[in-house]
Amino acid sequence: MHRKTKIFVTLLVLAGFILLLNIKVTYKEGIDFDVYKRKIPLYIKIMSFIERDYYYRMIVKGITKNCGDDIEKIKRIFDWTCENIYSGIPEHLRVKDDHILNIIIRGYGSCDQSADVFTTLCTYAGFPAAMYAISPKGETERYIVSVVYYDGRFLLFDTYYKNIFINRNGEIASVGDVIEDPSIIEKAVNKPVIKSIKYEDYFNDLIPINIFDTTLRAELQMPARRLWYELKVRLNPASKAKLFYGEEVAE
Repeated sequence: MHRKTKIFVTLLVLAGFILLLNIKVTYKEGIDFDVYKRKIPLYIKIMSFIERDYYYRMIVKGITKNCGDDIEKIKRIFDWTCENIYSGIPEHLRVKDDHILNIIIRGYGSCDQSADVFTTLCTYAGFPAAMYAISPKGETERYIVSVVYYDGRFLLFDTYYKNIFINRNGEIASVGDVIEDPSIIEKAVNKPVIKSIKYEDYFNDLIPINIFDTTLRAELQMPARRLWYELKVRLNPASKAKLFYGEEVAE
């Protein structure tokens, strides 16, 4: 009887676990600026999450293979993003907003999506990174670039227009460098007019950044960190991750 009870309890727990994994959860996808929701089983969402994490790690491993130093790794990730994520939405294709891996698979995206790919891959490579929102002084238009924390500095990158900014010492410029010396942007290779505003003007009112004070968006792609984050946010909603740094925009 005791053995039968154990078998019964085991089967009951297994059945409960299977039922739990089949609970319907919401999957969101943005298409042409409309958000669509559909229900999928929890186990599908978990498996997809783990699969994406695996691919990010494999992509980073391939990009940074045989790199000499950390700066070279960051530059390689920058170059890879510029080469593999087309800047803009090709004609007749939809604007989509979903998982970062899907941006990589599609091979195109807006400025924030390009920055999202770059900062995610940098973070997976061990260099904390985040999207950084900038606006011309007195204007509401917004453009998204990237910041990567390295050696005590927040380095500034623009993968969408393929700009690595260089300071007067010949190093990759930080946000602080650009605030002190705006001519750094004037020397950029690509300086388009964005929504009738000069490229340089988007950098004339940068908000200093001294610390990543919340969980990074890229870290939320990592299963263990995502689990810890979800628990932390439930205990303290104020610890919610920022979508962008720079402008005061939170997720």
